[in-house]
Amino acid sequence: AGGTAINTPRGRYFAPRSLGELCGLLDEHPEAVMLAGGTDVGLWVTKQLAGLGTVI
Repeated sequence: AGGTAINTPRGRYFAPRSLGELCGLLDEHPEAVMLAGGTDVGLWVTKQLAGLGTVI
């Protein structure tokens, strides 16, 4: 089965379940932020009020 995709007014969030799905998402969304842990990204959002747009 495929991964999870969530669209909100503030951004798009993808959680691929395979390497092939990840590669496809990166081709479709080259501007996406890759997230493998949340500490730094969480600080961008909470302290700098940064919008992330698309997150994989």
